[in-house]
Amino acid sequence: LGYDDDDAYWQHEHNHQLNVTNATVPVNFVSIRKDLRDRPSRIPFNELCRAAFEHGATYIVRINDDSEFITPGWITAAIQTLESYSPPNVGVVGPTCKE
Repeated sequence: LGYDDDDAYWQHEHNHQLNVTNATVPVNFVSIRKDLRDRPSRIPFNELCRAAFEHGATYIVRINDDSEFITPGWITAAIQTLESYSPPNVGVVGPTCKE
């Protein structure tokens, strides 16, 4: 889980534990400093992908902080979809938005 280094909520280790208590996959936390002088709206996605790779991640899940998970087993379904592709595990899967 990547977060801005100045995020007041994620700076506290207690909040890390609150949010992974029922996790069915390993979760690592990475604090990323955004350099607002050069590119104020830049999202440090490359740094987060590098950290995921270094932690041994098999998959990367990119979500926004306003996402709500309402479907049980969504990550298993997404992985099964990726594995079914030819070649397997090359592609992107995502939710359906009915708005």
